[in-house]
Amino acid sequence: MQKDIMPKSNFKVGVYMRIANESQHGHEMDLQRMVINQYLKEQRYSNIKVYADEGYSGLDLDRPAFMQLDADIKQGDIDIVITRDMSRIARDYLLAGKWLLGLKEHGTQLITTDGYCTTADVYTGMEMINAVAGKQTAKRGKY
Repeated sequence: MQKDIMPKSNFKVGVYMRIANESQHGHEMDLQRMVINQYLKEQRYSNIKVYADEGYSGLDLDRPAFMQLDADIKQGDIDIVITRDMSRIARDYLLAGKWLLGLKEHGTQLITTDGYCTTADVYTGMEMINAVAGKQTAKRGKY
């Protein structure tokens, strides 16, 4: 059965949450959890694994729960990644773009609950990211 026609209850969903510092813990992590749980309920996803990094910056991808999520994607254990917004994945959008290309290779979808990003948006936006990266590379070459 193809992933795009499976019932939502059959999808293996990886929920990713992150906060940068411990002082945000109570409010921000609870907010992410609340928003994502509401989305999961509305969409009727039920096969869910949660990955949460507390006290980790979004400026790199070297985070324990994120690395486990990435490993599970590569193993074929995750069909959809759901997060509140792209800044939970990474604040460096070129780094995020590179990671997102890996999702495409593994047939994994991305959904943000803020409604600003889905896999289709990401793949369309990759052309823009690649254009920016190309300009940055060309600029460095001039110096």
